[in-house]
Amino acid sequence: MKRFEVEEVCTSCDGTGLFSGMAERSGVAVVCNRCNGTGKVKFVHEYKPFKKKARIPSYVKWVLETNPGFVVGDSEESDLSVFRGDFGGMSIDEYKAGKSFRGLEMRRLICPKWHNQRFERAGGECSKSLGMRFSNCHQFENKETCWEEYDKWINEQEGA
Repeated sequence: MKRFEVEEVCTSCDGTGLFSGMAERSGVAVVCNRCNGTGKVKFVHEYKPFKKKARIPSYVKWVLETNPGFVVGDSEESDLSVFRGDFGGMSIDEYKAGKSFRGLEMRRLICPKWHNQRFERAGGECSKSLGMRFSNCHQFENKETCWEEYDKWINEQEGA
């Protein structure tokens, strides 16, 4: 195990040692409780140096590129899980062989913005649904069109 330590500026008080939040008004501040008024904090990171990718556990049979928050698994294993095939993805053997996830997204269930939040539909359509569930977007029922735009976008990203 290796260890890295550094003293850094306290981000709660910007190094002043004093904090003014939403309850401190008219020139009042409190001693910062993160750094105890010192203006500095010690950052400590312990880690194992990377040598090689670890062995994949034998229980892993199916791999998804992302999971947007669904309970997934083999339907045979649990009454709470949904069959893995409903969520796209690939077998562990396909993953080990380097198969691409392209086209294996959960397209039937989610939109591309839900899958990859860096994606923004042309015309800022995705921004119109900020602050609500993806499934409440006015375009959600038309998500096939969004996936077509996503495919074009991802091809541009991969070509860059």
